[in-house]
Amino acid sequence: MHFLHCADLHMDRSFEGIGELPATVAKYLQESNKKMVQSIVKTAIIQEVDFVLFVGDTFHQARSSIYSQSLMIDAFKKLAQADIPVFLCFGNHDHYRKDQYWFDFPANVHLFYSDQVETLRLTTKSGEKVALSGFSYTDQWITQGKTAEFPSRLAETDAHIGLYHGEIGQENRFAPFQLTDLQAKGYDYWALGHIHQPGILSTKPYIVYPGTPLGHTKKEQGVKGIAAVTLDKGHTEVKWHEVADVSFQILQIALKKEERLADVYSKIMAELQQLSDPLRESRSLVSLEISVEPDSDFSEIERSVSSGELLQHLQAGELGEDWSYWV
Repeated sequence: MHFLHCADLHMDRSFEGIGELPATVAKYLQESNKKMVQSIVKTAIIQEVDFVLFVGDTFHQARSSIYSQSLMIDAFKKLAQADIPVFLCFGNHDHYRKDQYWFDFPANVHLFYSDQVETLRLTTKSGEKVALSGFSYTDQWITQGKTAEFPSRLAETDAHIGLYHGEIGQENRFAPFQLTDLQAKGYDYWALGHIHQPGILSTKPYIVYPGTPLGHTKKEQGVKGIAAVTLDKGHTEVKWHEVADVSFQILQIALKKEERLADVYSKIMAELQQLSDPLRESRSLVSLEISVEPDSDFSEIERSVSSGELLQHLQAGELGEDWSYWV
C-alpha cells in the first residue's frame, strides 16, 4: 500500500521575521499556502495513493479563517473525486471545536474527533485491510502520554498505523511519549506530527516526523515537504516530496580586517548572485548574516546595517516578476 503522510501545514500562519515586504513579494507569499495544498493533492493523485494522512496542526489556530477552511475542503473534494480517502487528526494549534467549521467535511475525510484514542478501518482498492489508531487535541495541551491508550497491533489487518501528534519527553504539554512505548505496540508505521523538522526516529518500525511542508521562519530551514510511504509485506520505504514554492535560507558572510568597503559590497553581491536563478520554480527568503573578525573597524557597516540602509539597497534591485530571492 502507498500513502502520503503530512503534518503541520499551519494554514493561516504568516511568514515571520522578514520585515516589511514589497507588494510583489507579499502577494507571492500570500499564495504559498494555497500552492502547497494544491501540490499535496497533485502528488496524491499522480501517485495514485491509497490514502492521505494529516497528523495535526493542519490549521494554525482552532478558529481558522473561512478562506483556509475553504481551501482545505476544496482539496479534500478533489481527493474524493480521485477516490482517495483522508484521515485527519487535530493538534495543539487547531484543537477540535465542532462549532468553528463553516463547511461540512466531505465523506472521504475520516476525522479523529476525540482526545481518546480510537481506531478507524479501511480496505484499500486492492483489498488490503488497514487499521489506523489516533486521537485529536480538544484543548491546547495534552499533558499526559497517550501511548497506553493505543491498542496492540490488530492481527486481522494487513497494516496497523498510528497517528500521534506529540513530542518525545517525560514532561511536556504535548502528549509526551517514549520511542520504546511506540515500538512495543507492534505497529507497521507511526505517523507523527508536531515537530517541524523532518526526521526518522526509528526504522523498526518506521516512526516518522515529516516536518512542516512549508517553512514560515528562518528557523525552519531544511524542510523536506511530505513523506510518501510504501508498506509492502514487512518492507517500508519512505521518500520525501517537496511541495513548497518558497523556502528560507541563511547566507553567512565573514569579513576580514583588511577588507575595504568596496570589497565587502562586491563580496555580498557575488554571494547573492549565486542564488539568482529566474528559472527556479521556488523562491528563497534569504537571511543575510555578516560577521567580522575581532578588533575590526567596520563601524560604517554597523551604521549601514543598524539604519537599514544596506538592506534597503540590497532589496531595491530584486523586485520584478522573476525575483528568485528576497533578502
